Amino acid sequence: SLGLEEARLSDNVALIVKSLNFMGVAMIAQGDLNSAALTLEQALILSEAETVPPELDSLWGNLGLLAFKAGRFADAAELWRRAAEEAEARNLSPSLYHSNLARLYLSQGRDGEFKQEVAFALASSLEPSTTRSARAEALNLAAMAALSEDKPTEAQLHIDAALQLDREDENQTGLAQDLEILAELMIKTGSLKQAASNLDRAFYLWAALGDKEAQRRVFEQMRNLEKQTTLAKSLSSYQEVLNTPALFDPINRLCP
Repeated sequence: SLGLEEARLSDNVALIVKSLNFMGVAMIAQGDLNSAALTLEQALILSEAETVPPELDSLWGNLGLLAFKAGRFADAAELWRRAAEEAEARNLSPSLYHSNLARLYLSQGRDGEFKQEVAFALASSLEPSTTRSARAEALNLAAMAALSEDKPTEAQLHIDAALQLDREDENQTGLAQDLEILAELMIKTGSLKQAASNLDRAFYLWAALGDKEAQRRVFEQMRNLEKQTTLAKSLSSYQEVLNTPALFDPINRLCP
């Protein structure tokens, strides 16, 4: 890439590592895990050769994401723990890595470990070095944990704060996640029409982002909701988007 070439021409190792790290994340997002592995490993070798390794916590974190996408969950957990420790050693916020661990444990049904990592993520998200997106991620997970403990008021506070941050940053992935949790909260409190509206927004956000797995997850939530109420919009339109994504036009659907 042009950024990588410029970094190499400058002979600045930190810039080269940063560029390779960014490229690795982009490759993961595109599903090219083999290229991502090669790129991130190259960045890690360059980083660790320096007296003060640049980007090290981020590299461990992204290698954890790569392992998670590849289905190597034990490796992902170890890499995220290493990233959190490295961040703390550098006086950086480890919140994002605890959030990643929380989602991993949630996917495995390990409720106690999930809630423990959520608590770590939320507490460390108050540190000044935490990015807004990492803070929103911790709040999203905290809302989820509160819902699992039947604490709707607490969940509402967390998800409202997450939505505000994600809207201000126009973080579409974060918004889609927030709307899913908000829909679950609405279902628990009996506001089924609002839940349907939130799921509609989440579905089309995931469609715009090209995340088929998330679209299917939201579609199943819609099906479950349809059993409880009559949706204003037929599920056939969502099924059509799932089957023929080229028909979908995301204009005016990106920022709820």
